[in-house]
Amino acid sequence: MTAGPGAGEDVLALARLTYLDDGPDRWARAEALLAEHPGLVAEDPFVAAAVGDAEAVRRHLRRDPGLATATRREDGWTALMCLAYARVRQRDPYATARLLLDAGADPDAGVQLGGRVPPFTVLTGCFGEGEQGPGRTPRHPQGDLLAGLLLERGADPHDGQALYDRMFARDDGHLRLLLAHGLGRGDAGAWRRRLGERQDSPQRMVALQVDWAREHGLTDRLALLAAHGFTDGTPADEPSPWRERQPLPPVFASATPLGVRRVVSEGADPDARAHGRTLLHHAAWIGDVELVSALLEVGADPQVRDDAHDATPLGWAEWAYADATAALLRPVTRAGTG
Repeated sequence: MTAGPGAGEDVLALARLTYLDDGPDRWARAEALLAEHPGLVAEDPFVAAAVGDAEAVRRHLRRDPGLATATRREDGWTALMCLAYARVRQRDPYATARLLLDAGADPDAGVQLGGRVPPFTVLTGCFGEGEQGPGRTPRHPQGDLLAGLLLERGADPHDGQALYDRMFARDDGHLRLLLAHGLGRGDAGAWRRRLGERQDSPQRMVALQVDWAREHGLTDRLALLAAHGFTDGTPADEPSPWRERQPLPPVFASATPLGVRRVVSEGADPDARAHGRTLLHHAAWIGDVELVSALLEVGADPQVRDDAHDATPLGWAEWAYADATAALLRPVTRAGTG
């Protein structure tokens, strides 16, 4: 059965990360549309890529070998990008990505959302996360595997948007991959060559990561960067945009479970605020179970409300679809105070 006009466009609009209002409800609506219009995969190669249907993509490539490098006129996205940013259930994303790359797909493809720099690249979609939190903009389920394939096929490791999106939480899996493939080395990258000085240099990208890790007491990240020879942050005359003008409260500047326990035992306030919120709000939003547990253990108040949204840490967790931290906070938060 042939799908109605616009059905494929609706699926792609709902299935992919938008970085505006993402979440499981959108992806469920996309899957419902796919179930209602099963012929879309055969009709639309970008939908076929989004659902990771390797056989369907192979048939599309036989009919049109240029599909691998084609961009959608609606938004400039390639099929490989549709695959990396989709959060619907996929059949075999790795095999589909290999097919597209073998056919000439650009591993550095990307778009400038809203005209902004850095661009959102295929790697960005694989690594996920960002300002909405990992519950709303999660990593691709096979993100590390796909990112490794892209890097092996020549993707530029200097992905400023991916570095930004993944810096808020403590996991460093993305950095290990990027560092192993040359992050911070050389004098340019694919997008630096395209955008010139609008795109940060490789050295500055790594220095920004040092700054963030140092400001927030992310000792494992600092050790990882140092092991690759990166110990310097941004210079005083070209500072990081997120370097704090005033020192962060001790509990924020030691934002690991071990660090929190240490500074609170030395007298630090576990409910101190930075940017109008407590560390418990932040830990709840990013789904950091160990950090939430440590903060509750040292006496952080689960009833405290942030300045911008008047919400408790539980409210932050629930908005961000951070189910694991919400489950920890729900029993210790008074009903009706999320």
